[in-house]
Amino acid sequence: MRGEKIMTRREVSEMIFNYIKSIGFKPYNIQYSNGYFIFDKGEDGVIHFSIRGLFGWKFAMWINTNKDELVSEDGKTEYPALQFFAQHKDNIDKFKPSRSCFLEEYNLRAVDNPAPYQWYQIKNIVKMIKRHPFISYYYDRCEYPEFTGRSFVLEYFKSKFRVIFRSVKTLYQDWVPITWVKLKLLFCGKNKIVNTIKIIDGNTHGCICYPRWDLDILFNKNSTNELECEYLNKWFNRRNRNIGLRIHREGIKGYYDYVRKDD
Repeated sequence: MRGEKIMTRREVSEMIFNYIKSIGFKPYNIQYSNGYFIFDKGEDGVIHFSIRGLFGWKFAMWINTNKDELVSEDGKTEYPALQFFAQHKDNIDKFKPSRSCFLEEYNLRAVDNPAPYQWYQIKNIVKMIKRHPFISYYYDRCEYPEFTGRSFVLEYFKSKFRVIFRSVKTLYQDWVPITWVKLKLLFCGKNKIVNTIKIIDGNTHGCICYPRWDLDILFNKNSTNELECEYLNKWFNRRNRNIGLRIHREGIKGYYDYVRKDD
C-alpha cells in the first residue's frame, strides 16, 4: 500500500524485547551490529543478547525490513524478515540461524502486522530452555535431534566433560609451549647476533590460527648462516606444531628457513 510505513530493524527488535519482557523474562547485554563476519546485514540487522536466568545461552535476531531484498529475483522465494534463534555457548560452531536448532522465522507481513499471539513460538523457545535445560542442551548439541531413550542429564554431563577436556587440552597446547619459549628467552634473548625477538599471537579479532604463535627472530646484519643455525639448533631445535619460526636478517629482504639437526 502506497504510503505504508515499514518498521525499522531497531523498532522490530524493540517489539520483540518488549514481548519477551511481557512473558516474564529480561533481555540484557544487548548488542547491535550490521553484519555477520564479512556479510553486511544493514544497520541494526544483527542483534545479540542474553536472557536473565538462562545461563550459557546466547540469543540473536537477524532482521531485514527492506521488502525489495526479501524476494528472490525470479519472485518465487520469499526470505524471512525476522529470524530469532538461540544456541548454548558450549555448542556454538557458527552462530547463525541455519546452524541453530532453536529457530523461528517470520515474513515481513507477520512482522509489520502481528496477529494475536503472533510470537508464541518465541515464548516456547525461551520457556523450553528455562523449564527443560538438559533436554534443550541435548537438542542444541545434536545436528539432527531425535527421540532417545538415554538420560538427558547424563548426556549433559558427558557433553560438559568433553567441553572441559577440550578447554584443558587447548589451554595446554596454547600456553605451555609458549611459556617454555618465554623462559628460554630469558637466557637466549640477548645474543650478539640477535636484534629483536617478537612473540606474535595469531588469535586476534576472533580468528583462530594454527599454529597460534609465531616467534619472529630478526638477526643483526653481521650475522651469518652458520651462527644462526648454531643458535637456532641450540635453543629452538625441538619442533612444536603450535609455534612457528619466522627468521629474517637486517639487510636481507624477506624470511628464510634454516636446517635443523634432525632434518
